[in-house]
Amino acid sequence: ILGIHKDVIFERKEFCSNCSGTGAKKQEDMKTCDVCQGTGVIQKDMTQHACLHCKDGVVITNPCTTCNASGMVKHSRTITCIIPSGVISGDTVRIKNQGHAGKKGGNNGHLFLNISVAPHLIFSRELDHVVVEVPLTLTQAMLGTTLHVPSVDGELSEILVPPGTQPGQRMLMFGRGPKSGNSKRKQIQIVKFKVQVPRSLNKVQQELIQQFATIEPKASSHTQAKSKSFGKVLQWAKSSLFS
Repeated sequence: ILGIHKDVIFERKEFCSNCSGTGAKKQEDMKTCDVCQGTGVIQKDMTQHACLHCKDGVVITNPCTTCNASGMVKHSRTITCIIPSGVISGDTVRIKNQGHAGKKGGNNGHLFLNISVAPHLIFSRELDHVVVEVPLTLTQAMLGTTLHVPSVDGELSEILVPPGTQPGQRMLMFGRGPKSGNSKRKQIQIVKFKVQVPRSLNKVQQELIQQFATIEPKASSHTQAKSKSFGKVLQWAKSSLFS
């Protein structure tokens, strides 16, 4: 989300230091191919094919034993890479000129990093936005409260939880999310409330809940209709599945 400097260990092909990338023990062990005349290709049936008698037009009579005439050897390298902010799993980051050595003294190729983002204990992603799940007690959800919520930059922000907050209800915190790409503007952080229903109650709590149940407003006609419909579906399921 925020970006990081990350040490990356990888293998790449580099020029053989023993033969300076020629593939031959000595300079005089390199001869021009008589078949292709040093071009590295032969003409056949109006098409060009790579010459099978040489490598890039050169025949090596006494190959380098370190690289077996390839001119390349593998080396393990560790470099510090800048992972930009806002990357997600599946993104690719290109590190310029850190790949395999180029042919005939050309520039190195590029190193490509395939990004895999590990899950976080608190934060998750939805597109460019960050989601943080905040637990609420039953009384906090019913009566409302004030909480301090962490953001990805490490700061705490005070939010006002309204009375009657429902499980899964969301609140938007503008400007508290990560930056998107090269933009300096911060995205939205989404607060998702998770209402924790107590698994057990003591005697006093039970009495208070029972008192609340006696004065709790009756369900609306819309809610009652949905309840009746669900009861019919449940009755049908029982008769169909268990008959």
